Amino acid sequence: MKRYIEYAFVANLFFNLTNLFVFFPAWIGLSLTVVGALMLLVNLAYLAVEARVLPKVFQSKLMWLLLVLLLVWPLLAAIYPMLSGYRMTREIVLQVFYFTTLLGAIILVQNKGFNAMRRIIYASFWM
Repeated sequence: MKRYIEYAFVANLFFNLTNLFVFFPAWIGLSLTVVGALMLLVNLAYLAVEARVLPKVFQSKLMWLLLVLLLVWPLLAAIYPMLSGYRMTREIVLQVFYFTTLLGAIILVQNKGFNAMRRIIYASFWM
């Protein structure tokens, strides 16, 4: 099961790097919202499966800085518009998606090495 979740996460990275996730929903008749939610679930599933690696990742001060810059700060910035009556659901979910994608990519590099990530990037930009 762990292997299939990893394959799904690699496919998720591929679709994000190629921007195929924008066109893919139209081909199968789904909305972009549904595909985005599925991609977020894949990210969260991968992070749950690789939870043993997370403490090692968060030992780095750079990771804490990225957490603040990419997740905490935007979420705090969304508080004022929400108090003014704006719905910020999309923006909040996007920030969570971006951060989980980045964190998953870091874990993939730690588990499989830079060569695996390099192959994913080459395949994405070769298309």
